[in-house]
Amino acid sequence: MIKIAEYAPNQNKQSLMQTPGTENHRLPIDRWFYTALAALFLITAIVGFGPNSASILAGSLPMPPLTVHIHAFVMTAWLVLLLTQASLIARRKRRLHQKLGLTSLLLAPAMVVMMVILAFSHFPDGPQGTAVIVIQSRRIGLFAGFFLWAMLVRKTDKESHKRAQFWATVVLLDAALFRMPWLYASGETNVPLAQMYQLCLMAPALAYDLLRFGKIHKVHWIGAGLMLLTTAIAGALWP
Repeated sequence: MIKIAEYAPNQNKQSLMQTPGTENHRLPIDRWFYTALAALFLITAIVGFGPNSASILAGSLPMPPLTVHIHAFVMTAWLVLLLTQASLIARRKRRLHQKLGLTSLLLAPAMVVMMVILAFSHFPDGPQGTAVIVIQSRRIGLFAGFFLWAMLVRKTDKESHKRAQFWATVVLLDAALFRMPWLYASGETNVPLAQMYQLCLMAPALAYDLLRFGKIHKVHWIGAGLMLLTTAIAGALWP
């Protein structure tokens, strides 16, 4: 369940360096930061997929198979749900946040199923198909791992839960980054560079923790480490 817990500072700390765990906030950023980050993720997806979607609707690109439409729907629903959940916490509507989060128990498995279907059914054989499977396997493994982590700690460690949900989301966004040719000097997709851009999308979260609380949360260290490791593995397996 997507439950974006508040990162509230401890009132006993001096200066702006705080620790999470209370319901009081000294700065509005403590309530709204993760809402803004979720909005950034959604905007990234729109910028990446928007031109192709517009071309399909205009008829200048062929209509994709139904499974691609379903895949796009569940992915968009996830991003919208993340933004909604973060904003509910920011507005202190925790009970509604918890109820709405139940939908992720259906949505997340549906996303994994659709990623598997796309990886093995709609791409060509040979090196190109192998490349797609490598990328999709990375997405599926990281998304499933972070989502399960978030679910396991949702009642006992809300701070880890919140951050794990955002890592589960950012690992999906390389698909949007691949579709932004202006990010690459050659104009051609650079897979390792696109995956480094994913880390850039999470950089504000690391900076927020460091500036507000004096240290980077363990979930961010693990998330960044796994991203770098899987990028290296994907590069080694690249056809």
